[in-house]
Amino acid sequence: MTYADYNIKVKKSSGEEATVCPKCSHTRKKKSDKCLSVNHDLSVWNCFHCGWSGKLKTKMEVKE
Repeated sequence: MTYADYNIKVKKSSGEEATVCPKCSHTRKKKSDKCLSVNHDLSVWNCFHCGWSGKLKTKMEVKE
């Protein structure tokens, strides 16, 4: 899974960044306000406006 699967637009690949929330930003007066915080190192995100949060699922290695 990637952030694009959740319509989250990111520019970085590590650290933290703020971006627009695909769940609530289109309904806000300030549509370009970056209210979604993305932590690439932990693969999680959280919106400080609507509370939407999640975690990217990663593939687990299967040992035979």
